[in-house]
Amino acid sequence: MNDDMSSDVKDDVNDERTESLQVIVDLCVVPLGVGVSVSEYVAACQRVIDASGLGYRMHAYGTNIEGPWDAVMAVVKACHERVHAMGAPRITTTLKLGTRTDREQGMDDKVASVEARLRPSQG
Repeated sequence: MNDDMSSDVKDDVNDERTESLQVIVDLCVVPLGVGVSVSEYVAACQRVIDASGLGYRMHAYGTNIEGPWDAVMAVVKACHERVHAMGAPRITTTLKLGTRTDREQGMDDKVASVEARLRPSQG
């Protein structure tokens, strides 16, 4: 990477705007080398997420988490640390994320928007 590029990246990382960047992630942490059942590890990760105070919703194949970028990424890291501390030698994680700057929109807003379109129109 050239010096100009690394300078731009450093400026972006230190930019005040990144402190307020909101993100919604879909996190799926899968420990490897621990046997077939992973629910104990998933529960431990859920405890980490819950303790963070961030908004979240668990689903069948992962968990949606919303909040400030740095706080959400810190939770992802903490989940990895917890699962490794439980003895998982390897972890594979799927992480999808979305941000928007044109307006605030949380998980509930996104779901409500689709549900509203599913309702039969009255008239």
